[in-house]
Amino acid sequence: VDVDVVLVENKKGAFSAVDYLAKAGYKRIAYIAGLPQIPSSRQREEGYREALIHNGLPVDNNLIKYGDSRHISGVKLCDELLNLNPPPDALFTGNNLITLGALETIHRRGLNIPKDIAIIGFDDMYWSISLNPPLTAVRQPAYEIGRRAAEQLINRINDPSRPTVSIVLKTELMIRSSC
Repeated sequence: VDVDVVLVENKKGAFSAVDYLAKAGYKRIAYIAGLPQIPSSRQREEGYREALIHNGLPVDNNLIKYGDSRHISGVKLCDELLNLNPPPDALFTGNNLITLGALETIHRRGLNIPKDIAIIGFDDMYWSISLNPPLTAVRQPAYEIGRRAAEQLINRINDPSRPTVSIVLKTELMIRSSC
């Protein structure tokens, strides 16, 4: 569809998170993704896969789980991953609700972050620094996304025939203590 869009560097953000985990020594890095038909989920998975390959780690499809981008997906899919033999030693989650669900499962099992399992989430929410330990996360410029989207909407209203615009904003890995 030819429309104005404001996006973030999903693939690059995911790559930076998984690359960081691999360089920190984690070998079995799992990914809990959102719905695969959502472009951002697919882009984040591409970044995940490319980071594994870049670091000489195998892409194990058993370590990739697809959910519906909600909290309950994080709970259930993290549980499935932790039941693997051997379980993952690190986890990359595709959005903030999945992250919360995964954290719930990790804490319910009495696991220590990052000693038993490391975790990085995609979306750096205001509560990320309040967790114990503080969550390493890929930050999206949420305010800037909203501002730029509103700006494009106003521009479209003022000039409906203008060419469409695609704006891609940078992400940033916020390194904290969860890995």
